[in-house]
Amino acid sequence: MRESPFWDHSVSLAHTIPYDAKVMGDTMAGKRLSPEPWSSISIPTLVMTGSETFPWVQNGARELMNHLPIAEYRQLPGQEHIPADDALAPVLVDFFLGKRER
Repeated sequence: MRESPFWDHSVSLAHTIPYDAKVMGDTMAGKRLSPEPWSSISIPTLVMTGSETFPWVQNGARELMNHLPIAEYRQLPGQEHIPADDALAPVLVDFFLGKRER
């Protein structure tokens, strides 16, 4: 991994890993996502992935969609795990502001 182009960025984020693990719990070790507390969320939720991101991210997004009662899924074409601002912004604007016009 040290030879990969994302190594320096990963090292700069290393201090956040314990927080990620706390939030994700056993799902980081492959345990299926529990329906609770997701099934009780009563506001519209946007779940997004890049089409070129890791398979485990795609699988996690699909699993989350199975538990959210009011959710939209958007896949950002050509985007990886960290999408470009110009790919992300229009989707966010449509989700948050487009709802007003619908």
